[in-house]
Order: sequence, then C-alpha cells, then structure tokens
Amino acid sequence: MAAAVVLLLTMVPPYLSERYTNAAFKSWRSDLDGAYRALDRAESLNPFSDAALLAEGAIAREQGDRGRAVDAFREATERKPDEWAGHYYLGLLLANEDPEAARQELETALELSPRSAEVAKAIEEIEAQGENAPTGL
Repeated sequence: MAAAVVLLLTMVPPYLSERYTNAAFKSWRSDLDGAYRALDRAESLNPFSDAALLAEGAIAREQGDRGRAVDAFREATERKPDEWAGHYYLGLLLANEDPEAARQELETALELSPRSAEVAKAIEEIEAQGENAPTGL
C-alpha cells in the first residue's frame, strides 16, 4: 500500500505538469494570460523539467515578447544545461542582437545534438552574417 502511495505521489505531478503544458499550447492564441498561468502551474508541479519553460519561450516568441522568450529559454538552459533545445532557441533569439552569444549557445546545442541539421544551419547563418557585417572602413 505504501509503495502505491509513493508511486502515485511521484507520478501524478509530472503527469499534471504535462497536461497543463499541453493545455497552454492549445489555448494561448485565445487566452494568453491563461496559458501563462497554466505554464506556471506546470512548472510548479514539475520543477525538474524544462518543458514548461520551453513552451513559455515558444509562446512568447510567437507573441513578439522577445524579453520574456529570452528569459524563459535562459532559465530552461540553467535548469537543464545538458538539453539542446533551450540553447538552440536562445541562440536564435540572440542572433541579431549578440551574434557571439548566439554562436556560443548554438555551438552548445550542436555539441549536445551533433546530428541536428537545424542547429548546424543556424550556426552557418550566423557565421555568414558575421562575414557580411560592415567592416567600418
């Protein structure tokens, strides 16, 4: 009986967290504040996961809230530094403003996911951007 209670207590919060994250993705276009509340709940139920933070960053990016997106992706990379996705999306957001920081994030993402064509392409684009930058002459 005690084992069942322990199992229940360890399985239910992550399950509910995933449900809240999925609900946020489904509702953000019609209820942005509600989606962010759902993501806050998801994060509090599973503070070891970066899924709610990645979702928040993705939603904020789509809404044009760059600051919130950067903050969410940074927190995701701090929480799960060995996961490539947060580094990748943070690198994309930083590309125009801080190409060197973007390159570092993307290189970290590529180290963590060496077969990712998306990440390799993003690095190539940042390098090309640097080559085409004005020289100041």
